[in-house]
Amino acid sequence: MALRYRVSFDNVNDFVTESNAVCDRLAFGIDAELFEQALNDVAGIIDVSSTRPEKTIGKGPDGLRMGDGSRFLIIEAKSEVDLDRDELHKSETEQLLHSWEWFTQEYKGKAGRPLSFHPATKLAREAVFPEEGRIVTSDILTAFRTSLRGYVSVVAGIERGALTQRQINEQLQANGLLFDQCFAGAKKPKSSRSESSYFRPCVDHVGRVTYNENLGV
Repeated sequence: MALRYRVSFDNVNDFVTESNAVCDRLAFGIDAELFEQALNDVAGIIDVSSTRPEKTIGKGPDGLRMGDGSRFLIIEAKSEVDLDRDELHKSETEQLLHSWEWFTQEYKGKAGRPLSFHPATKLAREAVFPEEGRIVTSDILTAFRTSLRGYVSVVAGIERGALTQRQINEQLQANGLLFDQCFAGAKKPKSSRSESSYFRPCVDHVGRVTYNENLGV
């Protein structure tokens, strides 16, 4: 896919311009629709399958990324929140919980990691978070953009007709953009309670997903 994306541009300058435009929209303070679409568009640049379930079918996460067919990232993006916010609100963490529940129902047996794109890492007192979940903060997003620009720069320097999938894969790995590398540094949230509060999904006797609160993690 990443090779196909590059060779779809006859002019290398168009490839660089379009890729950097996507990169520019991957920042907090950006309109939510533009940010979420950029998260989806960047998948094509780095050879990852991505969809937007909430937009296309009206339920599920803002973004769903697939690795090798059995591993996924379940994404909720909060690009318009105040950059000085120091807490994730209950409504925001509940949204991620609902998306995680949707994933466990729709993709039974598949491995996934819920990701919240948010400038804050502290949970509000009443907020809970999926135990497997992590937060992509501004510094991690900045590092991702830097890696993406580095990848685009190197690939742009290789003749379109001479570029191979092997070269693409080598550059993705070198810039930390393979599926397992992307957002690997995402952070575990901090609880404002005296004990940590996370929720782990479990399935009851009729197949419904419920959540057990896990305290003291």
